[in-house]
Amino acid sequence: MTEELIFDVEGLDCADCALHLEEALQRTPGVDKAMVDFSLARARVSPSAGADVRREVARVAHDMGYTVRTQEDRAEQAAPGWRARLWRRRRDLTTLGAGALIAIATLLRALGTAEAAVATAFVAAIVVGGWYVARAGWGTLRATHSLDMNALMSIAAIGAVAVGEWAEGAVAMFLFSLGNTLEGYTMDRARNAINGMMDL
Repeated sequence: MTEELIFDVEGLDCADCALHLEEALQRTPGVDKAMVDFSLARARVSPSAGADVRREVARVAHDMGYTVRTQEDRAEQAAPGWRARLWRRRRDLTTLGAGALIAIATLLRALGTAEAAVATAFVAAIVVGGWYVARAGWGTLRATHSLDMNALMSIAAIGAVAVGEWAEGAVAMFLFSLGNTLEGYTMDRARNAINGMMDL
């Protein structure tokens, strides 16, 4: 019997996301069974006999906007440098970037700058804040053939741009991204507490 593989999943910030990732992993060639535990941010994968699915699991997760590592990899990895820490928080940085661009656009409008420059700043905020949102939505659509909240939010932002509501689209995308960021921090704390209790 092939040994079950256990992966830690980074970037898993909602229960719906966990369900979509689980469905995508179950569709992955060479995988007999997959289960994603949202509370622990952990995926358990049972490969078919003789199948090495580590690379495929990593690819599927990456396409959906997540990073997976085996627990052995986590134990062997040295303390990350500042670049690695920034890379892990890249979604948080894009949220901050979107907020900064919205502030710049608002300032430009208050100063009476040409509307084209204001619109450009708002659209840039949508792109920056929605980059990982759209990527996750597209990955879920490709893997499971269904729309999740990320995909719906991306469609709403595109619609706002199409009708010229730059500010509304930018603020909505920023708030959605900020909500995901705060939820991610909350879940990280809860998972650390759960893991600490399990260690005890």
